[in-house]
Amino acid sequence: MVKPVTLACGHSGCRHCLATLIGIETFPKCPLCKAPIGTDVTLHVNVALDDIIGDFNVKCNKSGCLWKGKFHEHEQHLKRCGKFQTACANDGCGEMVARERMAAHTAQCAKHKLPCQQCGRKITRESFEEHTASLCSNKRVLLHLTLHLSECSERAVRCAVTGCTAIIKQKNMPQHSTNAAATHSVLQEGRSSVCGA
Repeated sequence: MVKPVTLACGHSGCRHCLATLIGIETFPKCPLCKAPIGTDVTLHVNVALDDIIGDFNVKCNKSGCLWKGKFHEHEQHLKRCGKFQTACANDGCGEMVARERMAAHTAQCAKHKLPCQQCGRKITRESFEEHTASLCSNKRVLLHLTLHLSECSERAVRCAVTGCTAIIKQKNMPQHSTNAAATHSVLQEGRSSVCGA
């Protein structure tokens, strides 16, 4: 009996249960003696009875949990009990899982959302492979961008002549080769003499 209340007839019951009864019945009655309760009654906790019940020795009713303690400690225990079943928080899952197994469940849950490296959207694990393989529009953009960058005339490139430190736009490379021909020749001759050719 959680938060016991005492009715005018003298019988006591759980506040939540009696409040539910009063809320759904047109003419609520005491479940034991059938005396009318009334719909306007205020249910005050019977403090003396609550203290007595709070000192009862109880054990956790969750399968596999070995916790034992006082009834008034039970609510706090349930907030951290590893065997307590909670619903998976991933949208669309809702599977009931023991708290101690929730991290493992979440790590493999089909409804867990993962960030797509191409588009940044969060995609459920069950849809992730299909999304990254074919649906992600940014993947196509990235493939085209990679191809474009390898051919782009505006990209900066290093001169291919060993010893030349020039970094210029790809479209200007022919002009650079013409303008720096003498320097490139000297660099090539120096390289040849170092190599012994």
